[in-house]
Amino acid sequence: MNWKSVLVSLCLLAFCSCKKTQRVSYKSFYYWKSTLHAADIDTLQMATFGLKRLYIKYLDIDWNAIQGAQPRSITQIETTALPPNLEIVPTIFIMNRVFLNLKSTDLPLLADRLLTQIHSIPLPFSELQIDCDWSEGSRVRYFEFLKILKEKSVHIKTLSATIRLHQIRYRHKTGIPPVDRGMLMMYNLLKVSDFNDRNSIYETQEAQKYLRKQKPYSLPLDVVLPIWSWAIAYREGKYLHLFNQLNTQKADTLAFLEREKTPFFRVKQDTVFENVYLRLGDKLKIEEVSTAHLKEAAKLSNPLIRNDTVHVAFFHWDKTILQNNSFEKLQKTIDLLE
Repeated sequence: MNWKSVLVSLCLLAFCSCKKTQRVSYKSFYYWKSTLHAADIDTLQMATFGLKRLYIKYLDIDWNAIQGAQPRSITQIETTALPPNLEIVPTIFIMNRVFLNLKSTDLPLLADRLLTQIHSIPLPFSELQIDCDWSEGSRVRYFEFLKILKEKSVHIKTLSATIRLHQIRYRHKTGIPPVDRGMLMMYNLLKVSDFNDRNSIYETQEAQKYLRKQKPYSLPLDVVLPIWSWAIAYREGKYLHLFNQLNTQKADTLAFLEREKTPFFRVKQDTVFENVYLRLGDKLKIEEVSTAHLKEAAKLSNPLIRNDTVHVAFFHWDKTILQNNSFEKLQKTIDLLE
């Protein structure tokens, strides 16, 4: 082999070693209802989309001044409703006030009670996810709880935790949870109670404030993106009610509403809608997530992810929501994270 051949070979080797390895993505969804029946699940749809994993909200834990930390809203699961090869990740939502009020000495008991409860889940699983919007004040007890839970749950291969955008930007204050993986939540950026024309589900400018120029997160990260819509009702500028799954297309068909400047509709006559009394002059703000929103969210989250495999999840699996979100649209978003 002459020196020119050697030089070419060295250049090719250097190019191959510097080439970025393509990330492998897996398609996932959240399921956030109190019951899971066959009527809620279309196995053909799941197969068509190539769904790999379903994160199921299994129960909530809240704080009661008399009884302490108490489970509630335990999801009833009909096991035959799910495809046999679908991975299941039970997700436990814990209110932040639990860790603001619970004594450190009571953390092992909470972990034991939680593990006893999830042992009753009638499905095999290897990952457990904890969803808690912890704060600087609750961090110490929450992180200690996660450590205890991980030590006690020897049969669970992976313990993951949700990560919100403020916990990315202010990680030096909020800390990094002691878990195996994080789930980056790219939604609920603003308060629904605030009367303005901004999108509380997802707004690019708000997300950029938290994520722009941020270093990759030290935990392996998965990502969950929003695909739902809703309408927020206000009376005289004050929050009144939240109507789930109400989008612009449906609002245009309601006789008691008239369009104002996007994203607002005005109630033009007193009426009762979904058991809520609406007065003349009340405002409904429609919040939706466009394809552009999803792509922007994916692009913003991408630099934070250092792992070579990622579960890209959408919130959440619901027949009405899926009617407004084609699998082609979702796949184009997933492609941006590969």
